[in-house]
Amino acid sequence: MSKKPKNCFIKNCSAEPIVFCNCSFCNCRSEQVFICKIHEILHCELKEKHHFSKIHIEIDKETRKAALKQLYKLKFDLKGYKSKIIQEELSLIKEINSVAQKVLKSLKVQDQKINEYISKACNLKEIDNSKETTFIEALLKLSPKDLHNYVIKSPELLINHINSDDIGQLFDLEEITKQNLELDESEHLLKYTWSGSSTTLSIFDAKTLKQDKISLKIPNGQKLDQYGAKCLIPDGSLFYSNGTMTMIIDPKYTINLLPNYSQENFDAWAIYKDGDIYLIGGSSNISAKINLAKNRWTPLINIPLKLGRYTFGVIFKNNILLGSMNSNKILYYDIKIDSYGQISTPRLSNSTSKTLFVENEDVYLIEFSQHIFRSRDNFAAWDNIGTSSILAGNAPLISTPITYNHKFYFVNYYGIYSFDLKKKKIDNVIRLA
Repeated sequence: MSKKPKNCFIKNCSAEPIVFCNCSFCNCRSEQVFICKIHEILHCELKEKHHFSKIHIEIDKETRKAALKQLYKLKFDLKGYKSKIIQEELSLIKEINSVAQKVLKSLKVQDQKINEYISKACNLKEIDNSKETTFIEALLKLSPKDLHNYVIKSPELLINHINSDDIGQLFDLEEITKQNLELDESEHLLKYTWSGSSTTLSIFDAKTLKQDKISLKIPNGQKLDQYGAKCLIPDGSLFYSNGTMTMIIDPKYTINLLPNYSQENFDAWAIYKDGDIYLIGGSSNISAKINLAKNRWTPLINIPLKLGRYTFGVIFKNNILLGSMNSNKILYYDIKIDSYGQISTPRLSNSTSKTLFVENEDVYLIEFSQHIFRSRDNFAAWDNIGTSSILAGNAPLISTPITYNHKFYFVNYYGIYSFDLKKKKIDNVIRLA
């Protein structure tokens, strides 16, 4: 008998203890393949799944979970979010994938807990259970970014909620991720126009805490307004509209003009959701939905018209939460049923700038020069978690904020600020005026 090697035969694996693989469906036993205990379970279970066999020894829950986690770490480079398949397992993955597809077709999502978990984990509206849907089909309903958050950033969540007997699903997720995941390389960029009338677009990078300025070649000599509606689109482009000029500024800063939506200039708040841009509030009290694919503009008659200037808003589940500098109320607009209402809030000023942002299922409300609040119990109560005295109360936002690396970044006329979710503190990152 050959001498035991120091490491498992799986590349880059240094786990112990090292044993002989005792798989019944391959040549491991006769060839005396050395393997760590976790990979032995994994390797044998994959072969077992392929042959639909139940003869493998009983594995306790914790050991099985450890094996699944090890599989996931082998298949993905979690730091770079790039697919990384270990070559030694590649043929096995291809072999089992076709069988796994057949297995998945027989699995129907009837369990409401799976539905609720996906919704909760990704902060999404509930997935329609009126039709029979496989688990993988349910995941395919997620956007690439939500799929990334659900599948890659939190693999332990996936593993805790997937039946270990359905290990083939993990392979399909690998394929789905490769086909659908196009990470937004611009999610750390805050784009804004600082001057009242300019052709310059400013870009703040939350990774480096530095900013740059790009001179845009805007047709017909037109210029950007400071308070024109702006919001980021998942591909990294910036939507901009002041009513008489509407455009998409792509990541390479090429301008694509869209049809105008007004005969006069307006300021408004823009929010992106599922291929549509929602324009809300502003001096003209405009409320409209723009479908980017069809260049179609639809008035929204069920959004309150009295929000006024310096509107702000944020997507929360299937709602748009709305407010303005000139209002002491926070409203919600339900996208699905086209209706609105008012949520309970702390006592707010009707002459102070404010902003909202969402992290996981928590909604944060910052009232400039006053307080920072966090909602709980579905807005039944708000906790005062900090002070915002660093912010001037009369300086509204001039672009859509971003959340990056547990910090919320926003910009007004005086500067770029960050709110640290862990420290509950606001800092002035860059002073503008």
